[in-house]
Amino acid sequence: MAERRQKEAHIMYRGSILHVSSWGRLALGLCLLVGLCLALGGQARPAHAQSTLINDTFATAPTDLNFNGSAYYDSAAQSGVLTDSFTYDQAGTIFSQSAFTLDAFSSSFQFRTGAGDFGERADGFAFVIQQMGSTAVGGSGAGLGFAGLGGYGAIFRTFNNPECGTGSVGNYAAVATGNCSGNPGLVTVLQLANASFALNDTNWHTAQVLVISGQMSITVDGTSLLKNVPLPGYTPGQSYYVGFTGSTGGLSERAEVRNWTYTAPDGDLGLANVPANITTDATSPQGAVVTYTPPTTTDASGDSSTASVTCTPTSGSTFAISTTTVTCTATDSDDANSPVRGSFQVVVVGASGQVTSTISLVNSFGLPADIQAGFDTQLQAVQTDLTNNNPAQACVDLTAFINHVQAQSGKHLTNAQANQLLAAAKQVQAVLGC
Repeated sequence: MAERRQKEAHIMYRGSILHVSSWGRLALGLCLLVGLCLALGGQARPAHAQSTLINDTFATAPTDLNFNGSAYYDSAAQSGVLTDSFTYDQAGTIFSQSAFTLDAFSSSFQFRTGAGDFGERADGFAFVIQQMGSTAVGGSGAGLGFAGLGGYGAIFRTFNNPECGTGSVGNYAAVATGNCSGNPGLVTVLQLANASFALNDTNWHTAQVLVISGQMSITVDGTSLLKNVPLPGYTPGQSYYVGFTGSTGGLSERAEVRNWTYTAPDGDLGLANVPANITTDATSPQGAVVTYTPPTTTDASGDSSTASVTCTPTSGSTFAISTTTVTCTATDSDDANSPVRGSFQVVVVGASGQVTSTISLVNSFGLPADIQAGFDTQLQAVQTDLTNNNPAQACVDLTAFINHVQAQSGKHLTNAQANQLLAAAKQVQAVLGC
């Protein structure tokens, strides 16, 4: 295990006495003030939503990577070679010289494996994040140069080898950890997906490994193989060295990488002011037109110029008599956690529910018992009509109720109370299409 030491550089500044005129002191003070403002302005500036931390094409030898074990830079192939053909029991790694503290990242690279023993070739390679150091090398053979390093990896297995967590299978991509309880020479497979082509076909392929919210996804040549596989014990805020590992055992193969970009995408896109649930009465057989204020996007990094919000159904749509879920989606190409969704419900109350509300309204007026009973009986008749799916009779009974209300307006009902009941009854008629 490689042991990491950190050296601290202590810089001491010695001051000297400088005699200047009052104008000189004023000019010096202004310069210091401007410098301080510029420095503070630079500190306050948010980082761009996506930072490219590693961008190595391998057209020339990378200066920010360490080649360890059997790994080396091939200037003719313009690639980083992890293991070579016809060389056995190799373990090679290529790791960043610096550790990165990231909660989300995207790693895109090209790989090529094969050109080894005639017939079977072994064993494969992995993209790995680990905390053992920039010169760490794991176990050979089935260990893929990854075993014993801990951390997490996207492994590309080209030979049938035993794994912790799965049987002996080959030609697959998997999310794995670099530890195996009881066997330090193996890695632990968390989830795997068989590749639709031979990984060691000697052709260049493009892979992307994405980690967001403690979950890893693997895509090869534009095809998603694994998505959102949880990484057990992954803790945000920790530092990892990033790179590649590979190995051979009793068989061999050449495994190489190139065109590697490692980026730290912004992952703080959010939705604010999502509307509360809305309940409204239908105004027609089709339901009701409902308007709402869409939520807004939040982006702590400050780089939200491309963020947009869409809601379905849109504000101003006609919502049917039922409960409809409105889903609002925020998207931003600069955010790793895009898209972000929020939802609320729109409840459109139909004729039956509105009749129930009208009965409650009548009973809230404190009318004489016989008057209240008369109105309630008429409205209960409407409810019975609706239960029996007889809207035509419901329209007739609503008209009788309306006539009764008009007759009592200014008597047992105030004009205001009568107007409330008339508006409610006529709206139910509109909903029924009377």
